[in-house]
Amino acid sequence: MKKIFILTAIILISLQPLVLAEINSVSLEIKGLSCPFCALGLEKQLRKVAAVEKADIHLKTGRTDLILKPGRPLELKAIQRAVKEAGFTLENIYVAINGMIEEDQNGMLILVSTGDNERFLLFDESHKENEIKEFLKADVKD
Repeated sequence: MKKIFILTAIILISLQPLVLAEINSVSLEIKGLSCPFCALGLEKQLRKVAAVEKADIHLKTGRTDLILKPGRPLELKAIQRAVKEAGFTLENIYVAINGMIEEDQNGMLILVSTGDNERFLLFDESHKENEIKEFLKADVKD
């Protein structure tokens, strides 16, 4: 099983408003960055997010690497909101989390994070929307 797994924002935003897992890194893929003033405005908005200590913005690639404050939960919706308020489009959030991947009784893959045992549903485009909804309904009942 892999120790580190990269997740897309869709998974995390839809399942976990606060991420309390052992996070190694967070990177954002942002559209619309074109000048240093744009980067400065984005950095100011991102630093308002409680868990963000610093944002390293790379204009050429549109990638932003976040440095997090230790012990603070990562609020993905707050990051999404900060990017939008800065006037940009958030394409993806990439989060590297320590943990182990398990398969549930229905064949769905679950990332169980190290430390706090937070559970994250892993899926890709091949999973049907109905499969995911059924999984979430069953998970709530458990």
